[in-house]
Amino acid sequence: MGNARRGRPSREDYTQLVVSLIRADVWALNQCETFAPYPGVRTLVARNHRLCLSLGVAIKLLLDRAVADVIASTSVKPEWASNRVAEFLRLWYSEGQSLTDVANTLHLERHNVMRTVQRPALTLVAQRFLELAGQVDPLSE
Repeated sequence: MGNARRGRPSREDYTQLVVSLIRADVWALNQCETFAPYPGVRTLVARNHRLCLSLGVAIKLLLDRAVADVIASTSVKPEWASNRVAEFLRLWYSEGQSLTDVANTLHLERHNVMRTVQRPALTLVAQRFLELAGQVDPLSE
């Protein structure tokens, strides 16, 4: 029977799912029914019901907002690590640069960026996404 867990997925499970979707396109996001019942996703689907792939558009809007919020909150902190998170997200997510190019820009080894910058950055984005998705009107702030 293996090591399959029973019951409801944990917050960590949801966080990891969001991390895996962060740079997915709207077509792939439209297939992610897991977040369809969330209040914020339902609100955005209703607002964009006339659009093709309205679920994918809703999830993409929340991801964009989550990334923007994390960039805004980390770029104002004086800590060096926080500024790297903001710069990583700007380059990797907003500009679509490869991890190698981001590493070169940050003057770090690629594996170092993966471990010390990318992982924490994507976790912050996923956590913010889940917060926004749980709100009835996630883009109102």
